[in-house]
Amino acid sequence: MTPTPPPSHSAQRRLLSALGFLVFLCGMAAMISLATFSGFQAGERERSTRSTATASAYLLKLFQRGLEELNNGNPALAQAYLEEAYRMQPSNNGVRSLILTAQVAQTPTPTVPPPTPTRIIIDKDELFRRLQAAFAAQEWDAVISLGEQLRAVDRTYAQAQVDEMRYQALVARGLARIAGDEIEAGLYDLDLAAAIRPLDSATESTRQIASLYQDAITYVGADWSKAISLLKRLYALAPNFRDVGTRLFEAYVGAGDAYAAIQEWCPAQEQYNGALGIRNSPNIEAKRNDAQQRCALATPAVGGTWQGATGMVGRLAYAVFDPIQGYYTLYLYDSVTGQTSLIEAGGMQPTFHRNGSVLVYTTGSGLRAYYVGSGIAPLYTGAGSWPTLSPDASRLAFAVYENGAWRIYVAPVNGASAPIYLTDGTYPSWGPTGLIAYQDCPNGQCGLYVINPDNPLDRRRLTTSAGDLNPSWSPNGNDIVYVTNFTGAWELYTVSLAGQFRQLTSIGGEKSGAVFAPYGAQIAFASNHEGSWAIYVINSDGSNLRKLGDLGASHPYWQNERLAWGP
Repeated sequence: MTPTPPPSHSAQRRLLSALGFLVFLCGMAAMISLATFSGFQAGERERSTRSTATASAYLLKLFQRGLEELNNGNPALAQAYLEEAYRMQPSNNGVRSLILTAQVAQTPTPTVPPPTPTRIIIDKDELFRRLQAAFAAQEWDAVISLGEQLRAVDRTYAQAQVDEMRYQALVARGLARIAGDEIEAGLYDLDLAAAIRPLDSATESTRQIASLYQDAITYVGADWSKAISLLKRLYALAPNFRDVGTRLFEAYVGAGDAYAAIQEWCPAQEQYNGALGIRNSPNIEAKRNDAQQRCALATPAVGGTWQGATGMVGRLAYAVFDPIQGYYTLYLYDSVTGQTSLIEAGGMQPTFHRNGSVLVYTTGSGLRAYYVGSGIAPLYTGAGSWPTLSPDASRLAFAVYENGAWRIYVAPVNGASAPIYLTDGTYPSWGPTGLIAYQDCPNGQCGLYVINPDNPLDRRRLTTSAGDLNPSWSPNGNDIVYVTNFTGAWELYTVSLAGQFRQLTSIGGEKSGAVFAPYGAQIAFASNHEGSWAIYVINSDGSNLRKLGDLGASHPYWQNERLAWGP
């Protein structure tokens, strides 16, 4: 089974608001990227200009076609055009009157006298006089409707005066809607006004703040981290805007409760502290105190001493998924010090070079290398998964999902030349003898394969199941450990280059990221067979299973994830 690539998503703010976060829940997205408010403003202006121009042009086209068909004696067709325009702009009373006229025109002998239809005005002078009267009376709906009608009849008629009246009406109605309970409609009005001429600074500021608020509340209850990030930004800019303080308080509490539900007491404590920074609450203070006590007593999955690490030799890299933040964080456990250190938030799929001096891994912005004792350096800025180094550490192999298929590329670590396509497949793992193991299903012939990257025609198939995943080499290059479900349960197996198989586990649950110890006598892997995800170790013959440390309840991309064990 070829794994599905990790999701990525970006939706326009208006679309996200209109769909009520349905797209976000069906997508995965993603990883989280935060922009500065100035960048947000620039992007919002650009987006608003494009969307406003398109919407205005489309509405005008619908109105004109409806008016033409009505005057040409085609009321049914006119009604269709006008109803589409009214659906997009339900506040346009002029269009509503024309729809009624079209309906009446299709009923020549009604049994009940229809309401008197509004007369279709096509005289430009009369439309202009009515527009001026509505503007003087500050009847903004009428101004906007009459202005659209006049522009449909003759776009150039008293254009400067008409545009100015429309601008002021749209701004006034937009601000009134934002002050009420129609933020989205108000933003639409201000977008239309901004297409006529730039908004004044006060109105533009209101539009940006309202837009930020609208974005933030779409994440409430679905992505607490994103909601808190946006609400914090808004609270710093306009603490008295609507109920932003209450919304931020509730988002902190929601995030704290979500962490508490999965017994992540330390981050739960942090979220409750954030809520108490907004408002005092005896109930939340009690929750915070309880989380604080539990945090102090908890044995964390990262940091501190692992519960079963006695006798383990070397360094073990692994990624932990944060269900609230929505991404993995890469950690490194050192058996010498007994401590765990953070490598990078967003890091995943680690692989050590054989000598243990460098760890390569995946992030949302490309492939990176962690040089033990020296720090992090970028390797490849394009999309890539499952990076793995050649025996001499001069080349990097990785998989890329493109055009509906996974492909494996090889590139020099120093970036001297572009990546070269090697073969289709996933989970590349470069062995100590120079062969690359990977998974593929060419012509339906699924399984694990090995290939010589210097002679791609030298390729052979080792296993025969689509569920054979994530191969990792033994230090001597003779055996490969992998996860498979060909018997109906996810278990660990090894296969030798000579075609000999050994089943290592039969404990149930799901398995992920098996890797040989650098000296070959043990294998580490992740499993949830005890209910929650944890890292386990067994002898290379399958004996002496024991638990090393916890990973938490959530591990959504377990099939894609790896462990890395270096000296």
